[in-house]
Amino acid sequence: MRTEVKNFDRQQIFDIYNSRENPFIMLTTKVNVTNVYDYCKVNKRFYATMIYLITSVANEMDCFKYRCEKGKIYKYDKLRANMVEKYNDDEIGFMSFYENNLKSFRNTFIEKQKEFREKHIVFEPIDEGEIWFSCVPEFTFSQLVTPFDRNITIPQFTWDKVQEENGNYYVDLAMLIHHGFADGSHIAQFLEKLNNKISNFDELI
Repeated sequence: MRTEVKNFDRQQIFDIYNSRENPFIMLTTKVNVTNVYDYCKVNKRFYATMIYLITSVANEMDCFKYRCEKGKIYKYDKLRANMVEKYNDDEIGFMSFYENNLKSFRNTFIEKQKEFREKHIVFEPIDEGEIWFSCVPEFTFSQLVTPFDRNITIPQFTWDKVQEENGNYYVDLAMLIHHGFADGSHIAQFLEKLNNKISNFDELI
């Protein structure tokens, strides 16, 4: 469900950035995922687990819930994960859902992935509110610019191959968010929350 924001606090800031050819913040930062990676070495589904963690953090922050649609600002109550999925080596499609806890999210992912691959779903219709996810597990990158449409204000997240450094595991996490909705301080809060969830990952299992 979404609600129109009549008096958006950041309207002036939004208008300034939205008038530019590229109104988005695009950045890549290294994230320590050791606890998640160790768990998924045994229990699999690293992709789904990372999507759950990021979506759960985004659902705690208003800046990820705002959208501009046809000139109006809306705020969504709950965000869903829209993720790229392969059904063979060359073709991809999209799955979309959200669950409130890690176990349910991972189980739903398994069910939807099976259905997706059996039916070759190229595009799954979305309800209200989403975040876009993908990953590139085959190689690493130091920065990434994903395809974007300046009229689509949906946040995007992509990460690369897990890298081991001195016994810890890291991914490079690329993110895109409209600068009219978020500043560097919001991104810092997001990363702090994500790092806290990863550090205390045992509490989510």
